[in-house]
Amino acid sequence: MSRQHCRILVGKQNVNIEDMDSQNGILVNGKAVKQHTMKSGDEIQVGSFMLVYLTESNKDKFYQGRFVDYMPAYDADDLARSLANMEGKATTVLGAGAILRIQNENHLLEHARLVSMTDPDQFWYPTDRGLTFGGGGMIPVEGWFTFGVVAALQWDGARHFLEKRAWWISVSVNNQIASRTHLSHGARIRVGDSRFRYDLPPIGKG
Repeated sequence: MSRQHCRILVGKQNVNIEDMDSQNGILVNGKAVKQHTMKSGDEIQVGSFMLVYLTESNKDKFYQGRFVDYMPAYDADDLARSLANMEGKATTVLGAGAILRIQNENHLLEHARLVSMTDPDQFWYPTDRGLTFGGGGMIPVEGWFTFGVVAALQWDGARHFLEKRAWWISVSVNNQIASRTHLSHGARIRVGDSRFRYDLPPIGKG
């Protein structure tokens, strides 16, 4: 990166990014630009950093299926402290069973996702922080009386489960009424009139 690489100009109508005659320039959505009026989802490459422009609209609460508020903010000082704390630490030897359990749990957290049955291109990653459904949740659902948080997809330390949060709403897993149900690959979920599928690709496949 150049010392003065680019700048972002925030106007009343538009937000623009502008290259400041940097040595390596900037890329927006993979194309070199000198100036660009940004729109939701634009990916900006600046040196080795990838920046994503998101608005405050509801649809921009998620990026590539991950809840934006759950993403850690970049903190160079925190990263330096973490690396410093690793120095001199002893190596821990784990058995094959413990390693396999950790691999399986990490795979669940990284790759398990909830897919909309009406729009398969729309999906969400619950990770270990969970997802909430309803007018007051992360994922809006259709149907009567879907205000507030009516259901939640949570992590119990080993598996994801679906939990009903409102007595007046219909919640089911594989056509069975659910109050607190663990999920497995291919589980069909219904919250109100909205339908989803819980997907988990095999280990080794993204």
